[in-house]
Amino acid sequence: AELSNSSKQTWAIYLEDTFLFAIGFFALLLAKKTIILPHNIQPKTLEILSDAEILSEISYNKNAASKNLSLEISPNCEIIFFTSGSTDLPKQVHKKFQHLETEIEEISKIWHINSQLLVSSVTHQHIYGLLFRLLLPLSQRILINSTITFAPEELEKLAKDFTKITLVSSPAFLKRLTPETVFSADFEHVFSSGGLLTKEIAENALSIFGTSPIEVLGRTETGGVAWRIQKNTDAWTRFPQVQIKLD
Repeated sequence: AELSNSSKQTWAIYLEDTFLFAIGFFALLLAKKTIILPHNIQPKTLEILSDAEILSEISYNKNAASKNLSLEISPNCEIIFFTSGSTDLPKQVHKKFQHLETEIEEISKIWHINSQLLVSSVTHQHIYGLLFRLLLPLSQRILINSTITFAPEELEKLAKDFTKITLVSSPAFLKRLTPETVFSADFEHVFSSGGLLTKEIAENALSIFGTSPIEVLGRTETGGVAWRIQKNTDAWTRFPQVQIKLD
């Protein structure tokens, strides 16, 4: 209700806790605001976001009038991502909420999650994390660990309380696993994106988790393009809605 009453149309949201982020993200969608997802809120980033209002903490106003608030999200709500800037300066990529919904529908056709918990070593502030860490488990009603899991030791602490886990990860996290690493839980899926896995890392992950990592290939501009499981093949399988052609 407070966001709906605000005259500011463009909002940049940065919240490290996924639970708090989800509250802010969906509140902005319901208020029909334009959302920007920065990688951080460092001074240089804030310079780029000078025209946007910053949502970096969540406050609760129990007295806010919300009786007339529409709880319907417009598929045309705009979400602005930033590229990683690994090959150039970060640039803005504009998407509609319906683009994200379509991706979740396509991903769900391939993988259904039956885990008790989804754990992630990546942030929801970029498209891979937003899709796989938040929107996918939310759409399938899977419990989400709201803080980032930085180290294998943190993952093992969580594994002691759950028997089946899905991990949304990156090559950097999987690279830190040693052959001696042991987890007490079963892992249903291990997703990885943000770079290619070497054969060695993929095989080591398979021996540790009991399941081969699912590599997701994509870019901020395109979203998910293809996926592969190195245990089965080196080749990539495109997502059903994706068309690939040479110019």
